[in-house]
Amino acid sequence: MKTTNILILFFTLLSLTIFSCGDDPDDGVQLNSQCADAAEQLIDFASNYTTALTAWSGDPTDSVKCEAFKIAGQEYVDELEDYIDDCRQYILESAGNLSDIESSIESTRKSINDIGCS
Repeated sequence: MKTTNILILFFTLLSLTIFSCGDDPDDGVQLNSQCADAAEQLIDFASNYTTALTAWSGDPTDSVKCEAFKIAGQEYVDELEDYIDDCRQYILESAGNLSDIESSIESTRKSINDIGCS
């Protein structure tokens, strides 16, 4: 059940942030490029996180896989926070409010931290 909740949070956060990078020509090329670069980095971290989650879910008693999942999860959440900093303007335009996104990030971080690897 906890794995399902983490997956739901993961894909919700990913979709909220990735699709918030717009192509509004009034926003400026540099910011648009910065946001696109940040989105590409976020996708790499999301891929690592998903790979680690899949490996650990296949063998939840393996403490090495569990720790790898936790590390990948923390790196993903950290990168997600960096993405929000880099693309705040776009996220605010598309989502209108960052408090739900930031709350979801903290909830995801807590869920990952609460997993006991033994």
